[in-house]
Amino acid sequence: MHSIAIITFHDTYLSHDDMETIVSSVSKWTKINDEEFMLLQKASEKFQDFKVIEQPQDIHEFIRDKIELYNTTVAAELLKAQKKKATLEKRKKTKEESDKQSKIEMLQKLQKELGINP
Repeated sequence: MHSIAIITFHDTYLSHDDMETIVSSVSKWTKINDEEFMLLQKASEKFQDFKVIEQPQDIHEFIRDKIELYNTTVAAELLKAQKKKATLEKRKKTKEESDKQSKIEMLQKLQKELGINP
């Protein structure tokens, strides 16, 4: 059994790349069988004027899982950002060292050409 609600809506196109979705109604929670659930999902995909939402079987497990997923995702994003920052800082330092070395070599070349002893 599935405990579902149905949301009916219509889309309004404001411009070429801007759209609003206006919800017309939200049904009460209703229990349906697997076949009805599957057919409603297919009808929703075909007609695209309503959505079927399913109530989680175990809300406490759902909440726990979503919080865990969120924390894991945020931690991974933070680690990725830290690695990217470290990589960029390393590149910047390498470039600065390379630029400095190039400038030193250019200075030495100019001193040699101009006959200036350091």
